[in-house]
Formats: sequence, C-alpha cells, structure tokens
Amino acid sequence: MNLAARLLTLLISWTCLWSLTGCNSPSENPIHTDSGILWQAPSSESWLVVYPCFGCDAMHSESDFGIHQLAQSAGISVSYQSLNRRLWLEDSTAANELTRLQQLWKDLGQPERVFFGGFSSGGNMALLLADDWAESGMPLSGVFAVDSPIDHEKLYERSQVVVAELPEDSPAFPEAQMIIAISEQRFGQFPDVFDGLKSHSPFLRKTANTDQLSNLHNASIRLYTEPDTIWWQEHRAASYEDLNAYSFRELRRVYQEIYPNSDISLIQTEGKGFRPDGSRHPHSWSIVDQSALVDWMLE
Repeated sequence: MNLAARLLTLLISWTCLWSLTGCNSPSENPIHTDSGILWQAPSSESWLVVYPCFGCDAMHSESDFGIHQLAQSAGISVSYQSLNRRLWLEDSTAANELTRLQQLWKDLGQPERVFFGGFSSGGNMALLLADDWAESGMPLSGVFAVDSPIDHEKLYERSQVVVAELPEDSPAFPEAQMIIAISEQRFGQFPDVFDGLKSHSPFLRKTANTDQLSNLHNASIRLYTEPDTIWWQEHRAASYEDLNAYSFRELRRVYQEIYPNSDISLIQTEGKGFRPDGSRHPHSWSIVDQSALVDWMLE
C-alpha cells in the first residue's frame, strides 16, 4: 500500500474510533444467508469471501479467523461461506456456489474488488472458485490460501505411506484413512484413483500442472504457510517434502515460470501457528497477519 493509502486508512480508523456512529463502523449483527454468514460494510467497494477447513463451517471461520471487524472498518464486506467437507469441487457444486456468490455480489451493490480466501481444504475451494469466478468474467482482485493441500496426488500418496507405516494411534492415521476412503469412493481403487485426483487437483508437482488455476494470473495470489519441520516430524512423522508448505513453494515457482508477470507471494511464518485453545499447531488460521491482509486488499 502506498503512503497516501496508508494515511487514509489510519484516518478512517481513527475517525471511526472516536465517532459515536463511525464513518464505516462495523455492523453489530451479521446477515445469515443460505450459504453462510455475511458481515456487510457500509458503502463497500470490496468484498472478501472466506471458506472453512474440511470439518469446519462458517461459524468456525467467523470465530477462529474473525477478520470481519477489521475488514469492515476498512470498508470491506466479509462472507464466511459454509461450503466444506471437500478437497476438490464437482462441476455442479461449483456452479451452484457461483450462482449464490453472484447473487450476493449483486446484493452488495456489485463491489469492484472481490477477494477469495480459505484455510486448509477451504483454501482449495477459494483457489478453484476464484478461478471459475474470473473465468466467468466477474471481477477478481485477489485470492489467498492458508496451508492448503493443493496437490491431491501427493496427498493420497502420503496418506498411503501413513496407513502402511505409522501406528493406528498416530494423530496422522485417521486423517490418512479418511483421505484414502473419500478419494477411492469417488475415483475408484488404486491405481485408477490417480486419474480422478489429477483432473481435480489445483496443482500437480510431478507434471508442474496449474491448469485448474489458469485464470488467476491477472489477480494477486497469497500462499500462507508455516513450515515448522521439527513440529511436523515430531507430531506427524512428516518431512518437508510432505508438507503443504513444499507444495506452495513449488506452485509459486511453477506459476511464475508459466506466468512471468503474475503476482504470487509465498508467505512463510515462524512461531505464529496456534489453535484457538492456545495449543501449538502450525496448521492454523493464526499464521495470517490480519492487518497486513487488509492492507493487501486495500492496495
């Protein structure tokens, strides 16, 4: 953000702080829609759409991420969407979600600046839906993903290793079993499962494939991750190459090779990952610096 824009943001925030009504004061109550929770900013020209982790919902994003108050003060409306329990998107699911989003966009007065974001598998939803949104001709300024498993082929292979080599009481075991089960239920047994996973994956390391994200090269992309290799080795017996952080690094490298003028940033944090109960976990919403994220949306 340039100096003038930063000064304007500070002025707006300071004025709203001391005003009884506020010039862009956050609404006290959200609007519950058929697809999630909307916190609307007055006279908003910007809109952020947020997707939750696999087992979470809009209320989890609202409480665990909770960027809406800061965003509203800066004139950004926030939608916490409920779409979850997915690693990939079926065409019908994507079409239905886009229809709901387009109606929300109209209800908000057709904001010129639209952003998508999500945590874990919700980051996959954000990336894929942002690509579809841009492809349909809708305005897209940026998208961010927080430690998301963007390479489904690698995720399945890693899950196979976990089930074969780690004890059943390992924290990684139940998730690995689930990933194998839902992948094979949808795409068939090994090795046929790989064809389906590849065609639905946001990114593939082995073939450097970014086809699912080809419409994002004119938008700003942020990839947040905390590659605490010691924690991951101790708690999940995972190497750096097994981490979402490694896939993010490779996506950034490959995407910049394919689209040299693209704006894609890899944001790696250290010691910021904590769950709402205070427990240490690098795979958490807390690795996102909310003030910096709002600044990015105001640039």
